[in-house]
Amino acid sequence: MASTPRIAASLALAALLGTSGPSARAVPPIETHQSGTASITVNGTRVADESDSKTDGRVSVAAFFGTLSTPEVRTAARSAFSGELASNVRMDDKNKFSFTRVDETISAATLEIRSAPDNALLRHAALDFILPRSFMEVTSNAELPNNALEMVLLADLRVCFANLCSSSDSRFTFQSILSGAWQSFQNNVQASGDPGLDLTPLHHPTITDNGGAHDFLRTTTVDFGAFFGHLDLGLVPAGAPLTVEYQLQTRGSGRLVSNIGLAGINDPFVLDTDPVSAGVLALTFAPAVAVPEPQAWVLLGAGLLLTIGALRRRRE
Repeated sequence: MASTPRIAASLALAALLGTSGPSARAVPPIETHQSGTASITVNGTRVADESDSKTDGRVSVAAFFGTLSTPEVRTAARSAFSGELASNVRMDDKNKFSFTRVDETISAATLEIRSAPDNALLRHAALDFILPRSFMEVTSNAELPNNALEMVLLADLRVCFANLCSSSDSRFTFQSILSGAWQSFQNNVQASGDPGLDLTPLHHPTITDNGGAHDFLRTTTVDFGAFFGHLDLGLVPAGAPLTVEYQLQTRGSGRLVSNIGLAGINDPFVLDTDPVSAGVLALTFAPAVAVPEPQAWVLLGAGLLLTIGALRRRRE
């Protein structure tokens, strides 16, 4: 796969909207947490495993099985304070007909943003997020036409007014599964989220299917363009934190028999120094719009009635 074009976006963790003059106040302190995991299980044995986590930092993890000249499995994940968030998986038999059973290769990258409680004023929060360009691909051999590899993409975005979110706090979820063999392939896509999100592009990926029939190899590719979403988070209650958790994940499994399986979210990378597009989350705060208290509405209504009464008397 070619390298994904860079996404022109930045991580805005403390942008204060519409505040000026004496009433302007700083946003609550914001802390970020980064974590990544990568693991490979082959023939019933966990053969590689790496994980890491940081606060306001950067993690890049990878797991490897095999070599450049033998059947190979590799997976990697990256998460950074700057907004980098990426995950990928590669399984390649190198035409060895090894029958290596990959029970699971998985990578997961998570970025969390948490604001400290603001005990003075309510805040109105909004979140812009990106699901970077992603893809899945399976190349299969005609000699075992029904031997399928399964590749998976997953994204989950949660928002809550607590220090830890649960599955019920999900505001955007996406999953795509490609089961590809020489004989046939199936692609299943599920995407859900807030009513304001237009998820149509995610339900209509670009599918390219080359080979099959009289060809010895068949390659099926499923491409998703970058998806941009905006969430109005409403008012952050006074005294409550605001937590955003965003995880990207890729997985792969199946028997390696002269075939290749790929899955990637964001730019494909292997080494810690490989570039990855940044800017997956932008969290903004604005002061809550002042709402008159009930007593103020009563006074306002009484004044309006007096004004109407005076106008009527003048007309009479």
